[in-house]
Amino acid sequence: MPKLPSFARMKKSTRAGLLQMAAVVGFVLLAVIGSRLLQTQYQPATRNGGGERELFVEARIFTPGPFQIVFETTGTVQSLTEVNIVPQITGRVESVAPDFFAGGKFADDEVLFTIDPRDFRNEVQRREADVARAATTLQLEEAEAAAAREEWRLLNGDQPVPSLVARDPQRAEAEANLQAARANLANAELALERTEFRFPFAGRVLSSRIGPGQFVQAGMSYGSAFDINALEVVASLKGQELAWLAHAPTAEVTIIAEHLGREIEMAGELIRGAASLSTTTRFATVRFGFSETPRDLLPGVFTRITVNGPRHDSVAQIPASALQQNGRLWIVDEDSTLQPFTPEIVYADEDWIAVANLPAPTRVVTNRLPGAAPGTRVQAASDLSSTPAE
Repeated sequence: MPKLPSFARMKKSTRAGLLQMAAVVGFVLLAVIGSRLLQTQYQPATRNGGGERELFVEARIFTPGPFQIVFETTGTVQSLTEVNIVPQITGRVESVAPDFFAGGKFADDEVLFTIDPRDFRNEVQRREADVARAATTLQLEEAEAAAAREEWRLLNGDQPVPSLVARDPQRAEAEANLQAARANLANAELALERTEFRFPFAGRVLSSRIGPGQFVQAGMSYGSAFDINALEVVASLKGQELAWLAHAPTAEVTIIAEHLGREIEMAGELIRGAASLSTTTRFATVRFGFSETPRDLLPGVFTRITVNGPRHDSVAQIPASALQQNGRLWIVDEDSTLQPFTPEIVYADEDWIAVANLPAPTRVVTNRLPGAAPGTRVQAASDLSSTPAE
């Protein structure tokens, strides 16, 4: 086959390159035209609700109703103080109260056991004799001093009586001896009084190693007891619950304990809060007291604690996710646009908040909307009616 001349081949190559360049230019023009058309059709939403853009939100209709803050926790009964049974004198136990054993109850100032008092009575008598002797010695010194002063005046007239002549040192010594004798008598009477062992409170015996005929040593521990008026319940509360309870004087606290096969229900009160929260559970350890003396409780008993706050007539219970970062709520008006609302929060938890000033009924956005603006049109993904907690 004959070959084309070189100049014909060049003409054919030029024509193909022009066609390729025209195709590329046409594609670029079509892309630019399409982009411009899309930009003219898209109109972003404005703060006044302009444009056709809508946000998809989760919303529910809330109707305020009766509401009461109620929460429960568990605790353990503990004694604020545990007192050792320590006699203050040494001697042999003469008698023991019938209830002075582990678990026994006693009244305040009740004699729990008695130490043989005979030696102590004898000591009181000896000290009384010492007081009488010292008082007699002082009387003799005062009489001798008066006689010496009279004799000095007969011999020296109105001249001052010297201290030695007036027997002032001897009288001072006699007075000091009398005071010491009286102090020794008071100590002897106190020791005699301590032969009867008492506690200045009503309580219960935790343990006792005291029996009739036993020789006890002063300062040694022979058991322990606790004050029933110092019982308290140690429990844990969430930080929000403790913060609310600390500022709610009208809250009712009920403590229910199971003891000896029966339930004991008593009124309680928060007596001490917590200084810090647990680093692991974020709970606060608090202590509840009893409004009345718990006569039948022991340390270690488990309890249930119910806290009832005041009742409110018009409060809406809303999921906590509805609260936006600025502390406001988004409500959806009749035109399906967002409007901000500042809630009056009665109580807040991790899961929900109680709002006291919400109009009825109100559609509230229940999910977070970062960057949303008032007037933005929305479309609710769900529109469910809520029932307030009673």
